Amino acid sequence: LEKIYSQYASDGKSKISYSTYENDEFVSVLVDINEYVEEIDEYVQKYIGFNVNKLDGQFIDKEELAEKYNYSLVDIVNKVNDRLTIFYEEENSQGYLDEDCDYSCYLSYMRSIDNILDSIELVVKKDELVVYINLSIDDYVGDRDYFEKLNYNPYKINLEK
Repeated sequence: LEKIYSQYASDGKSKISYSTYENDEFVSVLVDINEYVEEIDEYVQKYIGFNVNKLDGQFIDKEELAEKYNYSLVDIVNKVNDRLTIFYEEENSQGYLDEDCDYSCYLSYMRSIDNILDSIELVVKKDELVVYINLSIDDYVGDRDYFEKLNYNPYKINLEK
């Protein structure tokens, strides 16, 4: 956490907080970073997750954690892709996107996602696996109001058991 703090909070403008979650088997830490980006003069939301097996004190990678909850990383990436596809289709139908911006453009240019697997963090809350998506939502492209109208957290997906 100290390394993350020194990387993101040394500018005095970025904000960092974290939450811990625990069950019988795991301790999860979710670091919530609201990074100030001077080039665009706004804050960018980022998440970093850590998961530790309480029995042996070892860090658990995404694949192992997903398997503990009977998911593959492919399953999780598909669920995230489904969510992002909904965002794309709704934003496109509401005129937030240029006509020539297809789904690949949307992910790469609008959401700063080049690889979905690399853009997700997994944590365990109680006995549920939760996915956090690192996606860019920017004022300068004018779509922040779309996300503010949603009645759920666009960065978070609860996976059903």
